[in-house]
Amino acid sequence: MKHSLLMLLTFWGCTTLSAWAEKQIFVSPKGNDRAAGTFTHPLKSIQAALEKAGTLENEDVQIILRKGIYEQSQTLEIGSSGKYASLTICPYQNEKVSISGGKEIPLSAMKKVSDKKIIARLPESARKQIREIDFNRLNIPMTDLRPSGFGRPSSPAWSELFANDAPLSLSRWPNDSTVLIGKVLEAGTGEKVKEAKLPVFQYNEDRPSAWTQAGSFWIGGYFAHGYASDMIRVDHLDPETKTIHTAQQTVYGFMTGADWRRWYALNLLEELDLPGEYVIDKENGKMYVYLPENTRTLNVSVMNDPLVAIENCRNITLSKLTFEYGRSIGIYLENTQHVRITGCTVRNVGGVGISIGKGTETPDKKTLKPHAAEAGGTPKSRVVGDLMGRLYQDILFNRTAEPITESPTATSTTQEAEVSVWVEVTVPHLLRPETLWKTAASMILTA
Repeated sequence: MKHSLLMLLTFWGCTTLSAWAEKQIFVSPKGNDRAAGTFTHPLKSIQAALEKAGTLENEDVQIILRKGIYEQSQTLEIGSSGKYASLTICPYQNEKVSISGGKEIPLSAMKKVSDKKIIARLPESARKQIREIDFNRLNIPMTDLRPSGFGRPSSPAWSELFANDAPLSLSRWPNDSTVLIGKVLEAGTGEKVKEAKLPVFQYNEDRPSAWTQAGSFWIGGYFAHGYASDMIRVDHLDPETKTIHTAQQTVYGFMTGADWRRWYALNLLEELDLPGEYVIDKENGKMYVYLPENTRTLNVSVMNDPLVAIENCRNITLSKLTFEYGRSIGIYLENTQHVRITGCTVRNVGGVGISIGKGTETPDKKTLKPHAAEAGGTPKSRVVGDLMGRLYQDILFNRTAEPITESPTATSTTQEAEVSVWVEVTVPHLLRPETLWKTAASMILTA
């Protein structure tokens, strides 16, 4: 197998005088999908433009986007149904274009907290600054937290908030560190234990005892080995015995006695004490937010599928676009040739920025297995899933990123494939410790 990833530092924009495209389709947030798609009568949606482009047989087609935000509720599919010779999607000249899988939340929708029980749980020093967002009233779907860490399949993230295009963080204790795991009363499922009670451990500090009204919350950390971070839900806390009773297992169970075996708490109203933090209250359809100063825009990630899927086609270019606010993959490619992603920004997505080739699905994976030795799953498009588990046991797993073609000297059983993808993306420079696996614009390449 031969593979190549080339980085092109090219900068081009689309203009009405483009020399290489004979057919141009214009789109604007102010347009109309019943229009002709011209410069003066643009379409409104990218989807309508793709449908129109697909009918232009053997043409080099440009879809030219006027400035603005194009919110998507489903994946933009670029596939084999298009009859064009090539397709380019780009902004008009240097206008700023965002393809978004989220929703913008009006700042006017931020309300003071009125529920006395909620107010009582908030830090006294921050109560006046904290606001609530009622997602039910805004008719915006909200997704709860999920386990995330070592040995778990990759799946769409929970609903995340972004202020001025920067990600906010779940409330956390300690704010910038971790604390040691105390005595372990129930280790849970470990390397040599197939069936076990849920983990229970003691904490050493006084602060967690203030969370008696919290009910269920979340903890993260390195519960056993220094390479296996995890995040799981807590069922309840007992302040009398200073114990935390978890609601889920983790790959290696819980251990103590080493400096790296540490934990921290997440998504607690009691710890909503810094600007830029928020708490998800899925049960009541609300978020509680301590906004940073000078917040101008607030967005929430919604879409749980790739923003764009390029499949079973060739000669596609995405140029100088921003892809953001999805809860899953930014751009997905499968069975493609000569695809260029140039001058684009992929940011603020809950999964990998660009995924090339199939992932895997493990619907029957009931328990976590050390080293993913019994995991892996079956191939599935538009996901990452348990890909690492599959590669652990099958290093030649074919993700069908590019069509398999016989080489001139190949026998009937020998084939050669080449992946050619040109990519230039902007990568965020700031990574939060608890979300390193969600780095925007990270890539999954075929193995």
